[in-house]
Amino acid sequence: MSEVEIGGEHGAEPRLTAAEALFLEFLSQQEAEAPVDFDEFLRRHAALADELRRLHDDWLGVARVAARLREDEDGRAATTAKRGDSELHLASDGEGPGSEVAGELLRRLVRERTSAARYERREEIGRGGMGIVHRVFDPVLRRQLAMKVILARKSDESPQERERTMQRALARFLEEAQVTSQLDHPGIVPVHELGIDATGRVYFTMRLVRGRELRKILDLVKRGEEGWTRTRALHVLLKACEAIAYAHDKRVIHRDLKPANVMVGRFGEVYVMDWGLARVLGRRDAHQLELRHSSDVSAVETDRRRFGDATPGSPLMTLDGNVLGTPQYMSPEQAANRIDAMGPRSDVYSLGAILYELLAGHAPFTPPGAPHTPRSVWQALMAGPPPPLEQAAPDAPEELVEICRKAMARKADARYASALELAAEIEAFLHRRPVAAHAPTLPYLARLWYERNRTLARVAGAALLLVAALSALFSWWHHVEQQEVERLGRLRLAEALATEAERQFLPDPELVPEIERWLREVDALLPTEAATRERLARAKERSDLRETQQLEAPAVALERLRETLRPAVAAWLAPLRSLRATTLEAPAAAEAWRAALADLAGDPRFAGFALQPRLGLVPLRKDRDSGLWEFWVALSGAAPRVDESAPRGYALEEGSGIVLVLVPPGEVDVGFPSRVEVELTQVAAPGRHAVEAPLLVSKFEVTQAQFTRVMGFNPSQFIAGYSKSGKGGGEHAITGLHPVESVVWADADAFCGRLGLELPAEKDWEYFARAGARGAVWWHAEPELAAGVKVDGKLHPSLRAIVAELAAHENYYDASCADVQPSLAALDGDDGFAYHAPVGSKAKNGFGLFDVLGNVAEWCRDRYEQPGMKLVKRDFRGGHWLAADPPLLFLSRVQTDNPSVPQSYRGFRPVAPFAPAPRR
Repeated sequence: MSEVEIGGEHGAEPRLTAAEALFLEFLSQQEAEAPVDFDEFLRRHAALADELRRLHDDWLGVARVAARLREDEDGRAATTAKRGDSELHLASDGEGPGSEVAGELLRRLVRERTSAARYERREEIGRGGMGIVHRVFDPVLRRQLAMKVILARKSDESPQERERTMQRALARFLEEAQVTSQLDHPGIVPVHELGIDATGRVYFTMRLVRGRELRKILDLVKRGEEGWTRTRALHVLLKACEAIAYAHDKRVIHRDLKPANVMVGRFGEVYVMDWGLARVLGRRDAHQLELRHSSDVSAVETDRRRFGDATPGSPLMTLDGNVLGTPQYMSPEQAANRIDAMGPRSDVYSLGAILYELLAGHAPFTPPGAPHTPRSVWQALMAGPPPPLEQAAPDAPEELVEICRKAMARKADARYASALELAAEIEAFLHRRPVAAHAPTLPYLARLWYERNRTLARVAGAALLLVAALSALFSWWHHVEQQEVERLGRLRLAEALATEAERQFLPDPELVPEIERWLREVDALLPTEAATRERLARAKERSDLRETQQLEAPAVALERLRETLRPAVAAWLAPLRSLRATTLEAPAAAEAWRAALADLAGDPRFAGFALQPRLGLVPLRKDRDSGLWEFWVALSGAAPRVDESAPRGYALEEGSGIVLVLVPPGEVDVGFPSRVEVELTQVAAPGRHAVEAPLLVSKFEVTQAQFTRVMGFNPSQFIAGYSKSGKGGGEHAITGLHPVESVVWADADAFCGRLGLELPAEKDWEYFARAGARGAVWWHAEPELAAGVKVDGKLHPSLRAIVAELAAHENYYDASCADVQPSLAALDGDDGFAYHAPVGSKAKNGFGLFDVLGNVAEWCRDRYEQPGMKLVKRDFRGGHWLAADPPLLFLSRVQTDNPSVPQSYRGFRPVAPFAPAPRR
């Protein structure tokens, strides 16, 4: 068996950067007889000077804190948190990081400084959010230990802000050392020494644990390797429960229990590790546990189909950049950031989540076969319980299923009151004694008696006779019990079917049998809704908490299935069944594809690409102006009727589906570095961008009718049917052909996913929006304005020309907008549209695309993470109906926003790669 040595925090973490390695070398040299001057050190490593200087500033922050404490000998005495016979002494009074960091404790360490030089440092063996862990050798006692040193965090903050951050980190670091050192239990790694070395670094030493994470043990159980069985793993979990129960008796909760934080030694030792997030009950929490952003869950936000670097096991983070917990194992109250509601039962939930993983083979909310991100796991946790174990682990013993269900109850008061109670339940199961979470039916008790007395049964035959007699006597009880099990199974199935609904909306005819199966199961369940509602009402009347909890979520799921989910899936099924015939096999579709592909084969713009028919699309026409082919997205609505006499080229109706234009590959000079843009607005960084393959681009922005048809709701602020009279007497009405707006990024992305499309990359957006143009707008080739944007105090004539041409090309904030929204200074012009206009109301660009710089701005898929900022933003491009400045309508305008914030001027335009086969 391979062996891993762990001390403190562990796991697959990034290695040191070159600058960090050099700075650690510099610090170690300061303990030598001839320390190195830092300026000289910088000259030796000039290439990394900036990073080394920032690391040095962080360490100086620690030194300044220590110096102030050394001068202030009048510190407050250590506070004591006392409850009953349990007593935990902490030097931090928890009044905030800006007070005196860790009170008298740190002063004492400064006065009585120990020498870290006693220890011979070996290799790094782990690092976490607060510290780096080294293996060290103590030559005095001839033993190997683990030394954890507080880790300076990279930051672009000011020196004062970095010092405050270091003060908070010091308080947490010292509290972790104190809490762990006072939890004197065989299952908790002891701390030996806490000190400050000559360079001002705070450290503590602890036992070096040799073993493996429970995470790896669970994998061995799943594969049946090295003799690891479910029963053997339960003994490990039992020991972990006992260690946590001891901590709870000391009024300490762990708050980050997960398989990665439980170590299993070679000889059966079990240790609960990483107490950096622990909290002492009855004291103000020193951790800043606010989520970075409630709607995005901070750094866990990611593409629905492009998951970035985040993995399901990644933690949620706090405002000050520390771990809040791991979503799969986090209790609902911790995920909701209800700090005052957290207590021992929160740790019980996490232990139950570990038991869930042992039984199901995967962590809660992360079933195999489907991608997951920390954000999606957190959202699933907030929405309801994980899939029932009867579904996730059908072979799991019913007693363990009930134990897990009780430990993971959504409401804390429905869980086991303590980890000791949970340990007693697991121990009862292992010894085949009755489990309190399981109903004490006579068949169940008889089975346990038989399993405990197998030897007696084999010798005397008494057990067999007893089982037979009990089976006859209690057959009626068994029948009743079976009915109850079936009823509960149906209720849990309703929740599972509601969760599965979103997976039915994919543009794949191969899913038809699965969707039909889903509809049959839903139809079989819906007749139980009325009875479920009645039972729920009676349970609430008699204050039956257990039955209320069993029925609430299924009742909501049944209502959603009946009102929205089943009708939507059924409506999706009909066009999906005929998708292949409609778009590929029908004579008209086949002929359209033959004509389009034959024409494209002779088009030099698509040379080198052997284009093939694509399921879900039907060629409509070749635009007479652009010479580009346009296609109908069959699942988005009815085929648009071609009308060459109409300005749009189509007689669009609210039932019309999406039209995609096949844009050839090419290159674009992103951005436009003329003086007019540089002086008036932020522009995209200029550069050459290549679109290497043909791209399908929506001819129009997605309409409200199309979005409602595909998604089942309309998020727009100015919704179809809305009408308002302006001060000038004009009537302004919104129809389903107006663009959808106020749509958040995730819903736009979900819409695209249902149709096999996606949101564009911003550079691709600028390529198809420009359509070969090189100016600030697509219809006007603007020259270089060497004289600046103003001439004699007035706008440059070129800029005035662009403004004068706006009304014919894009919908912006003009007189009609000001008529009903008089909050801005309107640009010249009046097109009669007070809000956004029906799609295609203005001119089209060289690729035949409408509204690229007006009507509504358009979401892109790019994400922006600025250093020091806590919010991940999404890009959107183009002008809109509320744009009151010409620069807002420039092609290179860069705009970003919180992806969860709806705006009435923002919609989207989907794209898709044509997926061509390169010619051989």
